[in-house]
Amino acid sequence: MSPARPPEQLVRLVRELLRLPVETEWLEDKVGHCEPAEIGSYISALANGAALADHDRGYLLWGIEDGTRAPVGTDFEPLRHKVGNENLENWLLRHLSPQIHFSFHSVAVGDKPLVVLEIDRAVQQPVTFKGEAFIRIGSYKKKLNTHPDVERRLWKSFVHGTFEGGIAADHLSPSEVLQLLDYPSYFRIMKAPLPESRSGILDAVTHEGMAVADDCGSWAVTNLGAMLFAHDIAAFSALRRKSVRVVQYR
Repeated sequence: MSPARPPEQLVRLVRELLRLPVETEWLEDKVGHCEPAEIGSYISALANGAALADHDRGYLLWGIEDGTRAPVGTDFEPLRHKVGNENLENWLLRHLSPQIHFSFHSVAVGDKPLVVLEIDRAVQQPVTFKGEAFIRIGSYKKKLNTHPDVERRLWKSFVHGTFEGGIAADHLSPSEVLQLLDYPSYFRIMKAPLPESRSGILDAVTHEGMAVADDCGSWAVTNLGAMLFAHDIAAFSALRRKSVRVVQYR
């Protein structure tokens, strides 16, 4: 799981999302809070929509006016919300298959309290809620099985996905990306001059698929970048067991 985002990063994320003129396959706006089952179906729809659009994450924003996309604030408090005697997050996770990572964040933009639900994209198979897969068609949430052509395209997107393009570490600053990667070795191997500016180095590693910028302007190192040019593979928790091992036999 990714570490919690600091408040200033959440503000940047929301502002970047609000730059989009309309909602997308991976972005939905709400003003008031939803019923728990509706949130669950949106997690499915946005995770699957993000995969279909080749986007790293989906987002559900509360406190955003429909149509104008203006922040108006919300009184929704997901971390205090319960379904019966069960916390909302646990209840949602129990009904999702596979159990992808999602997280609620509270953030103030200006003087407006907002809530962000950040959802990892679907990987290898559609995400279902209570056994049903959903997808966004235009601005509407639909059952995936009622749109067979979209369902076929979604399954094809899983085939085309690769381990190398996965995220090894995210929520990074540009400096942290360059601290994690042995980029001088890349330029030496490529027999290319080392760029004089940090932006030139980032452009090169991004072009090669070793790092990517995310929705809030922070950065991530891909599995490809970590496996090829990590200073220390142990710095990437999901890849520690993939370090090179040499066994010598008598």
